[in-house]
Amino acid sequence: MRWVVPALCAALVMIPILSRAWQRADARVAAQLARQAAAAEVRGDTKFLNTAWAPDYTEINQFGVVHTKGERLAAVRAHETAFQSIRVLEDNVRAYGDTAVVALRLAVKGKLRGKPIDGDVRALSIYVKRGPRWQNVATQYTRVQGR
Repeated sequence: MRWVVPALCAALVMIPILSRAWQRADARVAAQLARQAAAAEVRGDTKFLNTAWAPDYTEINQFGVVHTKGERLAAVRAHETAFQSIRVLEDNVRAYGDTAVVALRLAVKGKLRGKPIDGDVRALSIYVKRGPRWQNVATQYTRVQGR
């Protein structure tokens, strides 16, 4: 009987530690979704993007222009942005309960309305877990100068 109280105390101490570890592992799923979304943009896969982006998705592109989900999907369908490749060079993900912040550095090759947009870009995305799946609610892109 003497071991019951220490065992319960140890279990109570482990709950927050295990919870944080689970959140980090779960948030890695959001980071993987970010990689898959980049690949979907290269393929022009609007079906995938439609599910990956939340209904209220907002994007600020590298030129500071704000777009809604509907505008971005229409642009992908119209091939306004044509990516040859998007490579993930770095990723960093942080979990906050049912929210994950995913920071990426991307090497982008492509064209926007016929003009080259090659170079490194930072992407900061906010993912929210809705039920069993993560969805991107907002992304901001910033061009990395001198690369």
